[in-house]
Amino acid sequence: MAITISLAAEPLPTDEKFNESVDRAWVHRGRASRFFSGRRFRWRRFVATCNKRPGICMLKGSPGASCCNRRCVNLGADSFNCGRCGRKCKFSEICCKGKCVNPSTHRKNCGGCNNRCKRGSTCMYAMCSYA
Repeated sequence: MAITISLAAEPLPTDEKFNESVDRAWVHRGRASRFFSGRRFRWRRFVATCNKRPGICMLKGSPGASCCNRRCVNLGADSFNCGRCGRKCKFSEICCKGKCVNPSTHRKNCGGCNNRCKRGSTCMYAMCSYA
């Protein structure tokens, strides 16, 4: 047991020479090594990103119509791009209609987006009229 812990606690080598030797093993003169040169493995594949082709976000099956950081996103529901690109909601919040709200206490989004509590009731612990 003590041997296992002592071996696991040893730091990884961060020496520059170690990193150079690893890089040379994977790539030889700008090409992939023989190990990866088979037909089944492909280094490069065509990936269309929205920064080069903005219309790709309008296609059927796209997560959203807006392009943020080379990804198609829904600004009305994406917690990492809520209302605009790069606007992150806090850990306890969700994005509803482009605004960060706390579903545990928000009357209009109680427990989830567009889940309104009835008039006179409050939202507590993501439930309307908890007590």
